[in-house]
Amino acid sequence: MTKREIRELREKIGTDPILTDEEIEHIWTVMDKQEPMKPDELKIPRATIFRCPSCKSVPDWPYDHCPKCGQKLDWNEEEKE
Repeated sequence: MTKREIRELREKIGTDPILTDEEIEHIWTVMDKQEPMKPDELKIPRATIFRCPSCKSVPDWPYDHCPKCGQKLDWNEEEKE
C-alpha cells in the first residue's frame, strides 16, 4: 500500500459516519504499521540484536512483521542514511 493510498483511505474513513472515533484511530494505526521500517540494530559484545522500531521487542527471527505489534519490517541490507 502506497502513502498516497493510505492518505486516500484515511480521508474516506475520516468521513464515514458509521465508525466511532476509536475505530477510526485503530484503523489508522494499523494502516501506519504497513509502512515498512528498518529494525533497530543494537551491537553488543560478540553479537548484533535487531528489535522492532515501534514496540522495541526483539523478534527471534527476521519476520516480515513484528509478532508483537504487527509493524511491517524492512530487512533489506541497503546503506542507512
